[in-house]
Amino acid sequence: MKDYLVRGIAFQGLVRAVAVDLTNTVYEAQKRHDSMPTATAALGRLMVAAAAMGSTLKDKQKITLLIRSNGPLETIIAECNCQGEIRGYVKNPHLIIPPLTDTKLNVAAGVGQGMLYVTKDLGFGEPYRGSVELISGEIALDIAQYYVVSEQIPTLFAAGVLIGNEGRVKHAGGYLVQLLPGATDEIIDILEKKIEKALSVTALLSSGYTPEKILAYILGNSNFQLIGDKTQLRFQCTCNKQYLGQVLQTLGSSELKTLVDQETTEVCCQFCNETYSFSQDDIMEILKEILKNEETSNEKD
Repeated sequence: MKDYLVRGIAFQGLVRAVAVDLTNTVYEAQKRHDSMPTATAALGRLMVAAAAMGSTLKDKQKITLLIRSNGPLETIIAECNCQGEIRGYVKNPHLIIPPLTDTKLNVAAGVGQGMLYVTKDLGFGEPYRGSVELISGEIALDIAQYYVVSEQIPTLFAAGVLIGNEGRVKHAGGYLVQLLPGATDEIIDILEKKIEKALSVTALLSSGYTPEKILAYILGNSNFQLIGDKTQLRFQCTCNKQYLGQVLQTLGSSELKTLVDQETTEVCCQFCNETYSFSQDDIMEILKEILKNEETSNEKD
């Protein structure tokens, strides 16, 4: 089954919600990065968050979530665009972090303390940027905290990644529930009690729940209804040789000169692990462009 998300409203339009099944996408990320279970779970949760938070994106818009922390995983990035294309990266994917129990990974130990940064590129002007200090390292609570602190939207978020005995992703998904202006304390109380007693996301997915059924389970008996079409989701990187050539330009002329004598220079995209080869002629062309720009800059000075 393909990955997708659905949207819904409840309580006479005072609550909006999104549910996501991202199993295939997270598994693709695991394969590309050859990541260990805890790294996979941390990256997968952030990718689920990016998908859910990006559910309202329009043409040419995208959202990027970045965690920088003192934990052994250090840096985790997840990005989603308006077409449901998602990619992600964890700096130290091969670390083995002891689990809490035989059935529970210790994501918080892998993430540690630090900051969550959210960048929304809406396609015009400067991107919106917000940030919040991590309060748990489990990612779900940190996403909810971001909404409360940076956007003043009461939010409940749950995300999970289930790793099977063979070490591969079996299920990944989550849901996001937000209260809109006018929501009463009674609605908040109902939702908090329901979600507190709810089965985990991975338990629901393992039981065959679709995103539609997950929303109905969380929001049942509240005039819940789906809105809009489902959005297909998939792992897709936006890298290409031209883009990575531009990355090479950022090295500057002095460093690039050290690559000229090499028969080939290989550059690997951190998001998808695809490798691009640059010949000596390619490097020379990039170097000429850098020297030309540096000469123009010196003339202006």
